[in-house]
Amino acid sequence: MTDIVLYSLHESQPGKQELVRAVWQRHFHAPMVNCKGLITSTYAIDSVDPNRSYIRLVFSDRESLEAFETSMSYSRYIWEVLPLLTHKPITRASSIEAHGDAANTSTVDDAQGKRELNAHRSRHLVSNIFAIIGRKIHRKQTP
Repeated sequence: MTDIVLYSLHESQPGKQELVRAVWQRHFHAPMVNCKGLITSTYAIDSVDPNRSYIRLVFSDRESLEAFETSMSYSRYIWEVLPLLTHKPITRASSIEAHGDAANTSTVDDAQGKRELNAHRSRHLVSNIFAIIGRKIHRKQTP
């Protein structure tokens, strides 16, 4: 059996994490009870950076994920949460094979998702550093 996992990284503006969580609970978590094909959902705050949160949704099939992503509930959530974030949420979907031991499968998958999000963070940090250096060079060259 193959499940589809949607990972989402949210980077809230400083001091807005609790508001992000409240929006998630109002639009994202509560409607999940009735979301067709949803197996489980997880919301976690980064232990190093309290302005980062991770959301993981596991769906029984790709059609259920696609139905969720095009739903009004998800659209309303994005519309309300975007002003609280530093940028649009970073999402990635991947499939996992369930082999009877769901705990082991999701642990392996969570580790993979966290590695991918950490790689994105590193790329984002490097691009920010280059942008800052570029602005400083531009300022020095401007008469």
